[in-house]
Amino acid sequence: MQFITRQQMGWPATASRLQPEPPRGTKVHYEGDEVPDMAHSRCVGHWTDIRNMHLANKEEGYSDVAYNLAVCQHGYILEGRGAGHQTGANGNQSLNRAHYAVVVLIGGDTEPSAAAVEALKEAILYLRQRGAGNEIKGHRDGYATSCPGGPLYDLVRSGSLEPSQEDDMPSPQDLWSYTMVLPDGRKQSARDIITYSDERHNIIARELDQVKAQLAEVLRILAQKA
Repeated sequence: MQFITRQQMGWPATASRLQPEPPRGTKVHYEGDEVPDMAHSRCVGHWTDIRNMHLANKEEGYSDVAYNLAVCQHGYILEGRGAGHQTGANGNQSLNRAHYAVVVLIGGDTEPSAAAVEALKEAILYLRQRGAGNEIKGHRDGYATSCPGGPLYDLVRSGSLEPSQEDDMPSPQDLWSYTMVLPDGRKQSARDIITYSDERHNIIARELDQVKAQLAEVLRILAQKA
């Protein structure tokens, strides 16, 4: 999973309200109007523009970008409000409490790329692992809108966005970079701990070899005196 956090984007912590109850699942959104093709280097800036537009909307009174997560055509997940925070995108307070919201950064009749579809599945799984239920719906389910557009809604209705069992398994890269909290409160990645363990193992092995050599020398001297 390729996940870009708020911190990596230079965003402050979200000011959105906490999710008051476990949501039933996730609703899929799109931007609406046609979105021009863009290089991935522009995706964070585009996502930031959406956040700024929401914050400037005095009528809605958004406290942050409305969505929990975004997915770009290049297969990256971009953090919005994140898990554990109520979305502001589903239409009203009742709908916002019921489901998280993930927006794919496309519009019009644009087909989501294969990379975007996989990232959307990963985003759904990410939210499930943090308390969301199993429902996968479109924004239009329960609210009068054309969102998330024909191509994405076809995927919703066909069940094609259901994460596979393989998706539930962490990748070696995820495991390698997983951060653990040690008993003394320090945080270290699995990579650091394994590397440190390997180094300590080598040091201990060398020390044991030295002890064995010294013991062998003592035994040799004792044998000569016997």
